[in-house]
Amino acid sequence: MLEIVEVKARGGGVWSGPKHMMVRGTAFADGKEVADVQAERGSTMAFSACDSLEKVEKVLGADLGKWLVSPKPHDKL
Repeated sequence: MLEIVEVKARGGGVWSGPKHMMVRGTAFADGKEVADVQAERGSTMAFSACDSLEKVEKVLGADLGKWLVSPKPHDKL
């Protein structure tokens, strides 16, 4: 299970400051929670706020994919 907890992204691209996203995830095995994680990333290197958040989403996805190989309770990425 994955939920987006926080997004900070004012319009204006690089001129309006960094864009940030935080997510929480929970891993289940046989219907029981076995691990959870909180991950956050930010970006300032894109022309628009949407482009910045798209980059953040891809990096968070890669981070979470690596975490799923060996998930642990209460991890932070």
